[in-house]
Amino acid sequence: MPHLAWTTLRPAGAIATALLVTALSTGCKPTKLNEEMVQDMINTGLNASANRNATVLCDQIAEDADIRLVVFKFSGSDIRTFSKAQWCDYLRESFAQSEGTGLSVSVHMNIQSMTIAPNGKTADFSADVVEEAGVGGRTLMRMNSKHTYTVELRKGKPVYTRLSARYTG
Repeated sequence: MPHLAWTTLRPAGAIATALLVTALSTGCKPTKLNEEMVQDMINTGLNASANRNATVLCDQIAEDADIRLVVFKFSGSDIRTFSKAQWCDYLRESFAQSEGTGLSVSVHMNIQSMTIAPNGKTADFSADVVEEAGVGGRTLMRMNSKHTYTVELRKGKPVYTRLSARYTG
């Protein structure tokens, strides 16, 4: 069995530790977006969707976000726009309706493109999304959609400022 013990830090390790402690204690926040931050945000959202956690999803959205949902049908297009509060209510209601039904939902996102602005303040990405709902391992519904997003760095935190989804029904 290996023995774990504190060891003396090497100079490089001591410097890195000091920088980390300083950053954490001063509330150091990132000043530029990078691909890893955006990808972490996406993964957090996908995990929250899978777990029907509207709070986490809503925390990722800016108060002034532009949220648009377009559903194309034989009878025409249904275009809905939401404020953050309306979208969060919509998510909570949707998640509550599926509670206790045994319904499982999986969301698969394939990023098609990602562009981070040279100043690092915004990032745009588009994705193909497949959502499947089922019961007892049987898929009952499958929806394909195209999504576009804008992420903005505000007060050191990445948030969605634009969300758009286009569904074909």
